[in-house]
Amino acid sequence: MNIGQFRILFCVLVTSACGAASPPASAPTATSSEESNTEEITSNESSAETSDDGNEAPRTLEELCETVTCRKDVTVSLQEEDGSPFSKTYPLMPPAVQSGLISVLAGETVLIEATVTAERPTEFVQVASITHPERTLSFNLKQHIKDGKAFMMLTSKNPFSREMRFHVGMMILSHDSIVKTSSCPVAAGTESFEIWPDPLFQIVIEDIHFLKDGDNRDCVE
Repeated sequence: MNIGQFRILFCVLVTSACGAASPPASAPTATSSEESNTEEITSNESSAETSDDGNEAPRTLEELCETVTCRKDVTVSLQEEDGSPFSKTYPLMPPAVQSGLISVLAGETVLIEATVTAERPTEFVQVASITHPERTLSFNLKQHIKDGKAFMMLTSKNPFSREMRFHVGMMILSHDSIVKTSSCPVAAGTESFEIWPDPLFQIVIEDIHFLKDGDNRDCVE
């Protein structure tokens, strides 16, 4: 599953979280890069009909939650672009880990234990607390307000002994699409901070992999 397919499945299962279509958002600001353009992620698929294993995919959130552990009683609270408050509680939300993708809702910290291979961390399992710090990824998405201006910050912690990179899609609160946005490599054993001016309902992370000598280390989509 890629980010575009995730957007389709997410909006099929959680239609109340997907608003009317809107133009792509303004570019994000990363702590170690210049601003870059966002690009709306599109797909020729019209619905989530099959899963990665070829079986029929769930068509309702309740069906999905019969087979996996979903988030429960999740409240997303944000300041909207016009300054008005948004707060909504969802009795059920899809799990944070789906087919190698990681989703992080606004106000949420997601901890992921991973198995390390030569090229990338894999076999993601969401955990409630850190018991294996050497192989637990951490992602936090939070809205901050400074001098009257709201912005979103994604904090990503890399527990591994190698520099890693991943690709990011973001869902703006008022939009029904996920757009690509830039992200920067995270050095071994450190954390990175990336900032966007828009109120983000969620971030979706895919293709986490380790960088090799000679790889591009710019902030890219």
